[in-house]
Amino acid sequence: ACFTTADPVAKVAAFYRQQGLKPIGEATNEGAMFRKGAVDVTIQSPWMNMKTGTMMKGTLVSIVKQPQ
Repeated sequence: ACFTTADPVAKVAAFYRQQGLKPIGEATNEGAMFRKGAVDVTIQSPWMNMKTGTMMKGTLVSIVKQPQ
């Protein structure tokens, strides 16, 4: 699943940290990664709309369940 928000990366990262997800590396102003079990969460800003090639200013959150 993917969704966007106007919230900055730091605020979104804090939310997922509070949900008990473990950070993968250090969060930056441009992005962060988290994992819980087989679920990965990637947060990035800015991000590129791959259909249009346009750089987007909001924050993109991607949630992916890894195959087991």
